[in-house]
Amino acid sequence: MTNRAVALAAIVVAVAALAGCESTEQESAKIAKRLGRQSAGVTVTHIGAANPDVRVDKRQLVQSNSGTAAALELTNKSARAQVDIPILITVDNRAGKVVYSNDTAGASNPSGELALLGPHATVWWVDPNVLANGAGAASITAKIGAPSASAPASAAAFTASHLHTGSSYIGPFVGGKVLNRSPTTQTEVTIYAVELAGGRVVAAGQSLIASLAAHAWASFQVSLIGNAKGAKPAATVAPAHIG
Repeated sequence: MTNRAVALAAIVVAVAALAGCESTEQESAKIAKRLGRQSAGVTVTHIGAANPDVRVDKRQLVQSNSGTAAALELTNKSARAQVDIPILITVDNRAGKVVYSNDTAGASNPSGELALLGPHATVWWVDPNVLANGAGAASITAKIGAPSASAPASAAAFTASHLHTGSSYIGPFVGGKVLNRSPTTQTEVTIYAVELAGGRVVAAGQSLIASLAAHAWASFQVSLIGNAKGAKPAATVAPAHIG
């Protein structure tokens, strides 16, 4: 998996089956071959075996003049928390050619993982850096890998509240407050935000809080790609890399 950092950018169509005759390593290698050299020093992300405990409920691309973002709604079907879950997405154009994948170093941020997914929890994950503008992004596929580490006895916990939709000179955003319920300061707290209308994601984005003290509140604002007018906001807050 590649490292986390900061960025911004999501409409739906198809998802790859989590189980199949090909391993996700083989799938990653095929994708890298089809994409060719995206940047100096391409590094393929190996996500290992498919994760039978995580279900992809929604997968959508959202596009606007400011970019393209991908949004996944994920559910942990198991009774145990999962940490450092690899996520591999690819975006095809209408001709079936891959125009973006998050399996290369520096391609997006977070570039291919969800740090924490609680037992029986449903969360949002957003890649706001789908670098396919002008390439005719038409469909998205997703593969979820097995966690790379065991869940600790206790993990960082957050509560998001006061969610609201707003607009600024740079476009729509989701605002709100987040509470760090952990007994320790948390850094690089990631907020994945979406706007929902008629059950569809119509806008999405991602942002970071650099540091949040133990039992402290912080306000946040996540810039969105898409049209949030008349939609309802939702957000997931995740800690930094755990394993």
